[in-house]
Amino acid sequence: MLITILFASTAAASEKKGLVLLSASYFGYSDSRQKEVYSSGNIYPEIKAGSKVYQDFYVWGRCGFLTANGKTPILEETAKINYLHLSIGGGYKGNFSERLAYLVELGLLYVNYKETAMGEEVSGSSVGFMLGGGVIFNIGKVFFAEVSLGYLNAKDEVEDITLKLGGIKAGIGFGIRY
Repeated sequence: MLITILFASTAAASEKKGLVLLSASYFGYSDSRQKEVYSSGNIYPEIKAGSKVYQDFYVWGRCGFLTANGKTPILEETAKINYLHLSIGGGYKGNFSERLAYLVELGLLYVNYKETAMGEEVSGSSVGFMLGGGVIFNIGKVFFAEVSLGYLNAKDEVEDITLKLGGIKAGIGFGIRY
């Protein structure tokens, strides 16, 4: 819905104020239990949409879905985890040159997760924050590539155990401005 609103609000403008970015991101788990079961991290797809609001400041929304399979320690039972990362926020885009730019972003993060292991299912959700930055390579007036690095922070309590749902995120993607 956020993507539709951002697209509709900028479609009528003659200046290219909107963007849509498709990226492949690496999510490195901050929870040691998840690292032990699912490796240190996994790659997942993301989509980001944004709109310039004032000079070099913009708002954005991002959605990513991660699914990973692993093995429990000791018993070697199959485990599976699903994450849905939704985030919204604001950012600043500055220019190094006509072809090279940088960005800094801060936003709210919503994480929904479901983990299945040894016949048990644990699910929940949490709200946290996202901090990130990146480098933009302008391929032309419309097309661009983005390399980003960020940190997601969210926690949830399950039976007196604190689950760290965040971690390091790095991505590379290609996008269009409209």
